[in-house]
Amino acid sequence: MHWRKWLRGLTPPILIQGARFLSSVREQRPEWEYIPAGWSYAQEHPEVKGWKVPAIGEVYRRKWPRFASLVAGNGPLGVNHETALSTNTDIDSHNLTMTFAYVLALAARRKERIRFLDWGGGIGHYYLLARALMPEVAVDYSCRDLPHLCSYGAELFPEQQFFADDRWRGATYDLVMASSSLHYEQDWQPLLRGLCSVAADLLFITRLPIVRNTPSFVFIQRPYRFGYDTEYLGWCLNEQELLRVVDEAGLALRREFVHGFSPMIRGAPGQNAYRGYLFQRQPTAGP
Repeated sequence: MHWRKWLRGLTPPILIQGARFLSSVREQRPEWEYIPAGWSYAQEHPEVKGWKVPAIGEVYRRKWPRFASLVAGNGPLGVNHETALSTNTDIDSHNLTMTFAYVLALAARRKERIRFLDWGGGIGHYYLLARALMPEVAVDYSCRDLPHLCSYGAELFPEQQFFADDRWRGATYDLVMASSSLHYEQDWQPLLRGLCSVAADLLFITRLPIVRNTPSFVFIQRPYRFGYDTEYLGWCLNEQELLRVVDEAGLALRREFVHGFSPMIRGAPGQNAYRGYLFQRQPTAGP
């Protein structure tokens, strides 16, 4: 376009070279890397902005029409909003969606309406999937996420609840879900206990990087190839540490899931596999 040539003509060569250098440095760093310093790493690395960047919301907003069109109708649901959305027949995405369908069906058994908390649910992708998968069941949807995501989610679904605070703690839900969100929380154990406390029936913690032979450790992800101008830290969680917290909260493991995703984390003490866990509250023993 002519305006781009005009803009380049006004930009000093040293700035152009600097931008190219920074871009090349980003590309040379691994997308996934072990961070021995743990969460203190972010204090000296301003590029670690986490999820609190407008670019993520802008990408979600730009991709939403395509996501919604792929979910509509009665075709396959092999679609994931974090991909390029070029197909609805991706096998890994289909696995994720059908796993959610199984969990949703259990939550909705013998019910005409369910209460669903989606912790870290973005702009409501799973609410749209829930409506597509089970239109005969009414879903009272509550999503807890960052303000810039909640504001757009509320535009899409004004009849549902989107909030950026902890008001979710004041209610109980038939289904509580945290998909690809728990491990981005530095203090994940208190959060997990909170999610357990509001689960009246089912708790679904999924898309977690799990290790079994090493303690939990911190890694960094650099998602520049997805258009996210940020880096974020997360936990690779030891499975037994996770299960112990939930067991102590009175929920039992009902089903474990595998997702077929095992990103190589450079320098890590152990390699991960992404997994999901469905827990169910145990009945209280009578007198």
